[in-house]
Amino acid sequence: MVSLMTLLREGDAVECGMVGREGLVGAGPALSGLPVYTRAICQVSGSTLKMGLEDFLGLVATRPTFRHALFQYLEGLANQAQQSVACRAWHRAEARFCRWLVAACDQAGRDEIDLTQEFLAQMLAVQRTTVSQIAGEMQALGLIQQKRGRIAIIDRPGTEARACECLDAHRARWNDVWPLSPGKS
Repeated sequence: MVSLMTLLREGDAVECGMVGREGLVGAGPALSGLPVYTRAICQVSGSTLKMGLEDFLGLVATRPTFRHALFQYLEGLANQAQQSVACRAWHRAEARFCRWLVAACDQAGRDEIDLTQEFLAQMLAVQRTTVSQIAGEMQALGLIQQKRGRIAIIDRPGTEARACECLDAHRARWNDVWPLSPGKS
């Protein structure tokens, strides 16, 4: 799972998108030729495939079905960034924590991920102490289990129930626009 981070001048960063086992990193700039304004940070280990720019552009040029699916995927990424702005502005930190954790696990294809509270705080735009408090409460409720640098969802339905509406929006948008989204075969 890869977080797409927008970097600010003072060194702060905000997550503007999430790419998992279904996705592509770098397709937009490859197609547009525009500069990259985000940094891709690998959050969860896994296997990746890499394709050269010429091969990628050749595939886009010669495969209309791929090109159509790619444009749907890029629209989904834009939708995800827009939803992320609304989520950060209006939803409580606990609901965002649950949404982010479930979405990250969906993208990674497993319910346990290596992740520090410091990095999760950066993803949620909150203090690390806020993440620590929320994670402690979630663990006391039996929803998650945390160890140093690792968080596991123990009760997925309970964790999903505490997530903000953006989790459903995230899943619905991916199911609408991308044929390889998590949960689809």
